[in-house]
Amino acid sequence: MTSLVGAVNVTSVVDDAVTLPCHTTLDKDVDWLHKDTPTSGVYYVYSNAVVYDIFKPRFTVDRRPDQGDYDLVISPVQLADSGLYICIDDMGLGKQLVVYQLTVLPGRYFTY
Repeated sequence: MTSLVGAVNVTSVVDDAVTLPCHTTLDKDVDWLHKDTPTSGVYYVYSNAVVYDIFKPRFTVDRRPDQGDYDLVISPVQLADSGLYICIDDMGLGKQLVVYQLTVLPGRYFTY
């Protein structure tokens, strides 16, 4: 059974990079999922050590399995990347579940 470790609000700006950390104490890979709106389905971003094609090349996972770290990196971030990101260890059967609410703001504009 999974348990909620924490829900974290993260804000980024278009074209920046954002890293969403995930740490597990299990000796198994994690799954990253994305839900872009409250009424949308949940999409796999990363599973079985593979980032799904629809998220490549901007989405990567910084894997350090010896340390239990599987950080999701999005670069450059886009407005459409806003939403929930969920990291589940042991394919949802583990003890850790991390949820991030990512809000992406329009890019910085400079006037001269």
